[in-house]
Amino acid sequence: MNQQYPSPCPNCGTNVWDNEEQCHNCHKYIERCKRCRAPISSKDDNCPRCGVFVADEPLLQARSVLLGDMLAGREMILRVAVRNIGNARTECNYTFTIPEPIDEEIKGDEIVVEAGSTIEREYHFVPPRPGQYVIPSFELFYKKKHGEETSNKTKPVNFRIDGVPIISLSTDLSESEIRLVDEALLFVHMKNKGTSSAKNLRFKAFTPPTLSSRETHVVLPSLDVDEERTGVVKLRPLFDGEHLFEVRLQYQTPPTQKSGPKTEELSSNNIILQVKK
Repeated sequence: MNQQYPSPCPNCGTNVWDNEEQCHNCHKYIERCKRCRAPISSKDDNCPRCGVFVADEPLLQARSVLLGDMLAGREMILRVAVRNIGNARTECNYTFTIPEPIDEEIKGDEIVVEAGSTIEREYHFVPPRPGQYVIPSFELFYKKKHGEETSNKTKPVNFRIDGVPIISLSTDLSESEIRLVDEALLFVHMKNKGTSSAKNLRFKAFTPPTLSSRETHVVLPSLDVDEERTGVVKLRPLFDGEHLFEVRLQYQTPPTQKSGPKTEELSSNNIILQVKK
């Protein structure tokens, strides 16, 4: 059984219990808080007992949440949630700009928010490079029932974007067709197109038993952003015919906010070396 409390009637001041629908003194109907059943008057914005908003008006709250990998060049989602904790519907508007280096304008126009409901909007953007970023605080404007405009200001969101290496791998042969007594050179090209250095790069040519290879294990301590390096593998055929093989490259990515270093692997397209007698 719920505990009952005596509280003054908002019409005459006589103490009434929470289960009384009408005042036993003035016999007027008592408006009550939906949460705690305390008597409230039309002049109250908040319940005098529990503090919940009780006025017959809208009351909007807004917050922004970031979703994504926090990596440069990766798409992120800014989710703006607008919640009406009031007791009347309204329309709201907001406009703000994520500053450089993103420079993205965010708009929410004439969003209808019913009493007790939450509306979410998602905005997609791509941080171009590593660094500290900020989603600025912004004002959410809306109108009360009689046309008076009011607003609620959000908190800024600060976040860090990490860099990530993006390695491209390509190969070419000095000659695509050689004689059995000759030797071919395989050139392995690596370029870092990302926003952070790659560490401990290793590549290996996975050749068949019919094809002898030298210097297939190559280690680079790092490959900086926009840096390009080329490795060479010497190939000597043992038999004539078609020889099919590939190159695999492994490298280490730097730690990020969400995880430690990772080892990534790339494979080249199939490479064909034709050998004639």
